[in-house]
Amino acid sequence: MPSGFGYLTSLREVEIGPFSDYSAIEFDWAGLASSSSLRHVSLHGMRDTKSLPHQLQDLTTITSLSLLFFGAIEALPDWLGNLASLEFLRLYDCQELEYLPSMAAMQRLKLRRLEIRGCPLLERRCTPESGSEWPKISNIPARDIIDPNLFWR
Repeated sequence: MPSGFGYLTSLREVEIGPFSDYSAIEFDWAGLASSSSLRHVSLHGMRDTKSLPHQLQDLTTITSLSLLFFGAIEALPDWLGNLASLEFLRLYDCQELEYLPSMAAMQRLKLRRLEIRGCPLLERRCTPESGSEWPKISNIPARDIIDPNLFWR
């Protein structure tokens, strides 16, 4: 995608990826962040990508973020809490993901819905019984945490 997202003044939704470390650096994040109408972002990672593109933190107007196929990420960064308008977070097939951002970062979000699918390590940590991540999400009104493997047993 060439630079120039700033010219797309009515852009409301974008789906980007899959990423390599190089393509995430070269992508026009500043132009995307300048699109004040943008509300929904879906990022498709690569299984070996170990971090989210840090430029994502500049997308402060988005209300919905989907992170799909980021297989090597172990923890979501605390700067995710800077996405002050975020209401819906979807995490899908992030096999190594174990940790959400810190409690303080999660409290800065306005999350009304959280969906976690295919993230087995995180799913175990998000249970009310003994999950270490549960206190970070217990106040989110709609939580959909499903282990797809349960359907195939």
